[in-house]
Amino acid sequence: MWQRARARLTKDRLLTKTPDKLLISATILARKAAAYRINKASGNLQNQFTIWRNKISRGPEYKNIVIIGCPRSGTTILNLIFKYTVPQCLGWDFEMRAADPYIRQTAKKHPELRVVTKHTDDWREINKIRLLIPGVRFIYIWRDPASNICSKIRGQKDYTIEPETYIEAYKAMKEQQDRDDFIVVKFRDLVTKPNNTQTMLQERLGIDCTVPFSEAWRHIPKVEDPKEKKLTYWNARDEASTKNEERREEFIKQTHHLMAGGIRPFTPETLTEWRKDPANIKRVNEAYEKHPELKTIEEEYSND
Repeated sequence: MWQRARARLTKDRLLTKTPDKLLISATILARKAAAYRINKASGNLQNQFTIWRNKISRGPEYKNIVIIGCPRSGTTILNLIFKYTVPQCLGWDFEMRAADPYIRQTAKKHPELRVVTKHTDDWREINKIRLLIPGVRFIYIWRDPASNICSKIRGQKDYTIEPETYIEAYKAMKEQQDRDDFIVVKFRDLVTKPNNTQTMLQERLGIDCTVPFSEAWRHIPKVEDPKEKKLTYWNARDEASTKNEERREEFIKQTHHLMAGGIRPFTPETLTEWRKDPANIKRVNEAYEKHPELKTIEEEYSND
């Protein structure tokens, strides 16, 4: 919140505002910041109470599916496939934190559905999510280190994943991979063997997809105008959240890039596209030299 406040009160804007308007703007921002902190504290208290209650007496069983992984690993692709091709699933086009009390509220309202969330930071809170949502299932998307740290968001060529983040996420995956509620999906398999991956997920999760994963890209809407997405995404939210303007703005900000062009068909060539850019080769070599464990991870990834 404070970062956004600072961004709005830039030098140029300060020069164009009168003292009265500047005071009004500062007051509004301060109120929004206070409301944001109160809402966040309220959510934290709800989570702490739920964890305490579930430790004493196991709470209700949920059927939630939580998609996690290092940023730029393919989590968005799988999230959209679930949302648009699995009738039993209820999800969103944008990132949602699994620990958000709103998610449990939604699951209680729709017990017949599997609530699906995706957030690339939720691998940091796996054990907490288990306590909050008994019965939850995790899907970790694992991408090879070289292409993962070179992957860029459309329209944001300067954004890349730091090797340290990749290694942290990998270690979190290794700690969990043998648990029954934890499924690891290699990004390579999702791209080169999408229908085999689909069969495995259907068996492990007890879901049915209306179309093969290999054809899922045809069923995911393509939205060209970000302004249209704001209205479309926001209308999908429940009345319980429409009162929270701060969350609304954050969701809108997050969704600007997610579905600008839908998703592309699965083709093996996309796995090695990063090699076409000499800057990527240099980045990978420097990362592997600084973090030799990345080479070991790549060899492990290449097995099977």
